[in-house]
Amino acid sequence: MSLMQMSITAGLLVVIIVLIRAIALNRLPKTAFLILWGVVLFRLFVPVAIPVQFSFFAGFRGAAELIPFSDTIPPVGNVGYMLDGANRAFPSIVRAEAWPYLHITEAISESTGHTFNIPIATIIWLTGMAVFFIFFAAIYMVNHRRLRFATLLSGNDFIDEWLAEHWHIRPIAVMQSDRITTPLAVGIIKPRIILPKCLNLNDKRLLSHILTHEYYHIRRLDALWKMLLVCAVCIHWFNPLVWAMLILASRDLELTCDEMVIQRLGTESRRAYAYSIIGMAQQRSKFAPLYNGFSRNAAEERIESIVKMKRKPIVILALSIVMVAALAIGTLTAFATSEPSEGAEADYEIQQACLDASPNLSSTISEPRVMRQEILDYRAYYGNDDIVGHLYIPGTTINYLIPQAADNAFYLVNDIWQRRNMAGWVWLCAYVNLYERDQNLVLFGHNMYHDHRFHSLYHFLQEDFFFSYRYIFFSTIYADYVFEVFSAYATHINFPFFFSNYDHLEGGWGFYINELARKSYFDAGIIVSENDRVITLITCENTRPNYRIVVHGRLVSEIFSCVEYGS
Repeated sequence: MSLMQMSITAGLLVVIIVLIRAIALNRLPKTAFLILWGVVLFRLFVPVAIPVQFSFFAGFRGAAELIPFSDTIPPVGNVGYMLDGANRAFPSIVRAEAWPYLHITEAISESTGHTFNIPIATIIWLTGMAVFFIFFAAIYMVNHRRLRFATLLSGNDFIDEWLAEHWHIRPIAVMQSDRITTPLAVGIIKPRIILPKCLNLNDKRLLSHILTHEYYHIRRLDALWKMLLVCAVCIHWFNPLVWAMLILASRDLELTCDEMVIQRLGTESRRAYAYSIIGMAQQRSKFAPLYNGFSRNAAEERIESIVKMKRKPIVILALSIVMVAALAIGTLTAFATSEPSEGAEADYEIQQACLDASPNLSSTISEPRVMRQEILDYRAYYGNDDIVGHLYIPGTTINYLIPQAADNAFYLVNDIWQRRNMAGWVWLCAYVNLYERDQNLVLFGHNMYHDHRFHSLYHFLQEDFFFSYRYIFFSTIYADYVFEVFSAYATHINFPFFFSNYDHLEGGWGFYINELARKSYFDAGIIVSENDRVITLITCENTRPNYRIVVHGRLVSEIFSCVEYGS
């Protein structure tokens, strides 16, 4: 799941919580809102989703976009695949020194100075994140310097008695400082309650309210909550809804403490406690973003909540539990159905057109006497006889075993284990004949978020990437191939980029391979001819209907396997 996806999903939940808060703030237990803010934080920090048959936010996105990348194969080194405990792997992807073309790629990167290709959006995001981290760190350091002058309060019988009654596994110290105007609870490992010097220590009722309130901040680790909220804001600084979460979650931390204080002191203490808040709210605290204090700017909201506070009926508590569980599960799960997405259906129509337009192509692939043993091992491991090779593109996340099914729609909605998965897999077009060495090896894959399946093809539409990562490695059941990228573009599906054999079309292969080169967004400086063989990678463009991202590579190396079939 990409950062933007995480932020959008969390933002949708923030909107829902704000609506619930506006309607039922004083009708639901305040703890329910803290749990919901915890779900938002989880979504902002953790880029995972649990695939199930239903998701609360399924209506906001396409089904295929929500399935996380899973069921990957155990890696060998940085790029290759290998069965657990096995000693076999495709030589083209495990031993780079055996392929001089990898060294050519490195030379291109060094000569062009594009070894590191960071999109401008990423640079802006990292810059903003660094600025806000520095900003909040500076606030913390300034406040920490001021608070270090606080002195330990001793000799006060009421405070000593209160500390004895409120023992905690992390010993609490009560201190006093002339650098603050409102009480604060600070520290995680060594918690402290710091009282302003101007506070009347003889007012035992006020002192009891303050100490009990700050005690609950410490007991619930609210200082850690504040740190997580600030970190979330720094990472997702571009999302105004995350800033709204910081403000509202901070208020709810106070409201929850108020609720716990009333429950401990009794409902008859509500009026006196409200007066205490009014008195402390007259002072302004400079520590709001980072510390938990007795007074906050939202004093009116707190007082109204205290006045309306009463014991919640069992029905309300049950409804709260159901609501929190529904929103939490809905946010943390991903949508999965048994039906293909709209984009998947469009891809199937393209592939079906390939067969219709090529009536002379063989519908069956003849079985040769030579097949590499690695493929047989992978087929046995995955229980999948459709596996015909492996695709790897340096500089991308494209590193997949490649199946080929008789039904081109199968791997739209099934993975390499042949299990239902709306993310599908990357597969070889059913009408490509590897044994007969067709002119165009066509592979399809979904354009998934967080750089899965064929999403990385989008990078080839950027000039820096196009000239930095030029080689495609495709190892099949019969041979190892290296292709050099000569064309990348987005086009309407009416353009015939997906046929495996062009001899039956007007103009023939020589005409069309030059058309494929002409369509490229960038001139690769490569001359193609009718003698060249090509690999074509296709995925949805995602911003325009019936448009596809297409990348073509010209064959520059071919090494056949000499392992006897079945040996």
